[in-house]
Amino acid sequence: MSDRPPGAPETEAPDQGDVARSDRLAARARSRRSNLLAGVLAALAVGGVLWWQDVFIRRHAAPDPLPTGPAEMAPPPGEQAEARKLIDQRLAAAKDYAPFLDLLAQRFPADSAQIRDGFATRAIADKGAATPDRFVADALKNLRETRGVLAAKADAPLMSRVFEAQGAMLAALRDADAKLCVDFVYGGATDAFMAFSASHRALLAGVAQASLDAILDGADKRIERDAPTDEDFALLEKALRDKGMGDAEVATLLDGKTADPPLADERMCDAARAYVTAVLGMPEPARSRVLALAIELMARS
Repeated sequence: MSDRPPGAPETEAPDQGDVARSDRLAARARSRRSNLLAGVLAALAVGGVLWWQDVFIRRHAAPDPLPTGPAEMAPPPGEQAEARKLIDQRLAAAKDYAPFLDLLAQRFPADSAQIRDGFATRAIADKGAATPDRFVADALKNLRETRGVLAAKADAPLMSRVFEAQGAMLAALRDADAKLCVDFVYGGATDAFMAFSASHRALLAGVAQASLDAILDGADKRIERDAPTDEDFALLEKALRDKGMGDAEVATLLDGKTADPPLADERMCDAARAYVTAVLGMPEPARSRVLALAIELMARS
């Protein structure tokens, strides 16, 4: 028996093959945009701070082939102890990082000790590079890889604070050097960025503290959220255009395309700042869905 109301015109049923194909294409487009969105947000959320070293990646990688030459000797215990003492002294002098470092040691003592020991080993080869700022970069990288997914389960205000801290960093970088701002957006932690961080430790401390707070809150709350919807992405694109972003900026930010000609450094930095602001300005629950997706995929990458 038909559910068609009396007198209603008959309509041709859609071809089931076309429907399935359309559904697959739509799902693929949503997945692609979701992953691209998460990639961009990941870059903005952690910037170059998290990728300047690969020590923790190597720790989880497959074992290296057996060496053909003499085995590399571990540093003498006395030399390691001296390097660890130097690191501890430098960290103690960096007062801006004290709350983050204290909380890290309190809640994750094994992680904190491991990071310090690894950093001390590298300090033996290059004491000048063993700065408190690079230590915080190490700690953030470790947290992202080992516990970062928990931040996606935090309360919305805690996730938002991570992006608010990034917005503050982007604003300061834009005022100082647009090229440095773009390097940060695309994950390049240059010596220039580390020098900037050394003279703006309150900004890097804010990023670190917000990240750790979100991880701890997520570990406690374990909030589960749905994936962003098509409507969420449409809201985000509209917000970007309302902030003056054109087709080139939107394509770069949401679709991962390279503008031709490429966006100037100043424009790219402004687009990144608009992106963070747009996400934070989204209504709930869309904002939390977008933030949670980005944080989770960032941690699992």
